[in-house]
Amino acid sequence: MARKAIYKHATQVNTSSYPDDGSSPVGTTEWNEDPAPQGMYGNTPTTATITIASGVATVTDSITVATSESGTSDTLDKLATTNTSEYDLIYLFANTGHTVTLTHTGSLSAAGQVSLLAAGNKTLSTTIPTILIRKGTYWYEFGGGSVGDGDITTAKLADNAVTGAKIALGSDAAGDIMYHNGTDYIRLAKGTANQVLQINSGATAPEWAGVTATEIAADAVGTSELAADAVTGAQIADDAINSEHYTDGSIDLAHLSADCVDGTKIADDAINSEHYAAGSVDLEHMSSESVDEDNLQISNAGTNGQFLTKQSGNTGGLTWADGGGGAELFHVYSNSTTTSYAGQSGESQTLGTAVGSLASGSGDRDVYIRKIDTNNEGIFTVIHKNGALVEVQIG
Repeated sequence: MARKAIYKHATQVNTSSYPDDGSSPVGTTEWNEDPAPQGMYGNTPTTATITIASGVATVTDSITVATSESGTSDTLDKLATTNTSEYDLIYLFANTGHTVTLTHTGSLSAAGQVSLLAAGNKTLSTTIPTILIRKGTYWYEFGGGSVGDGDITTAKLADNAVTGAKIALGSDAAGDIMYHNGTDYIRLAKGTANQVLQINSGATAPEWAGVTATEIAADAVGTSELAADAVTGAQIADDAINSEHYTDGSIDLAHLSADCVDGTKIADDAINSEHYAAGSVDLEHMSSESVDEDNLQISNAGTNGQFLTKQSGNTGGLTWADGGGGAELFHVYSNSTTTSYAGQSGESQTLGTAVGSLASGSGDRDVYIRKIDTNNEGIFTVIHKNGALVEVQIG
């Protein structure tokens, strides 16, 4: 912009001797007046608050306060060259309560673009100015151009001056880790649930991965690392647990399968009679000659004239019964009140039927007394005769 005067006149006109009466083209008071304060180089620079429009601010004064176009945050991409001249200085602030981000352009190509010393965007302060100088049609942060390699050393940095806000690795996200890859510091994205940080197979960099059995040292997992009831049957190999690992008395009936205890698991002379259920020992479970006359007991004495005999069937025990045949003086027969052959209970023999599978001479025969008529009885038998069952009177 056009330059304004900086200095006052060295000699002041005495307004008492030469009153400003309008008789001269330049009055005394006008001659003595301070130079205009407004302008880029005025002695008392005017502060102008400029509203950003579509990322561009059009400056009018050296001290420029940038205000967001809408809301309280905005991006300032350019400072228009209108009203400015080459080598003009701008003292740039953000308006109080506003967040204004000044854009750094690495390869300047359009009038008004800005190159910043840190080669990155910066948030304007409301109290500390960012000083820009115009060179050509571009604006450079004070000092002209970028900071050269090695210009900023650790000696120039205060302790704890570099915070995380000054570090950007690209695509930064919560939980990321920074590590050096041998050339530069790079970003390692966070892992997923239950993964652990470990060194990769090439032992060159950290990585997130699940823990596998090969990554656990032998004997590294003890009982203190296992939660209660963490080991189930699925984690135990078949036939892997010996009896030495059972607590004495810990195996009860609830943990025995049916019929799992056989004679090989019972020690000789280990079971007393108190462990047998009443009536559970029968002939099938007694070895031959296991009962002698000293151990034989009959539960009842029978009746007069009965004999001790074996019950029917291979497994029948001993019982008292009436004697048959032999030296009996009389044999008592039950009389039938019917006049036809009835047969014994359960018999299937029918008079007149063919012998069939019953070969002559085999099987039992019936001898019985039955009624003939109201005045007579007879002794009869049923025998095989001429290939069929017939009733024969024998007395």
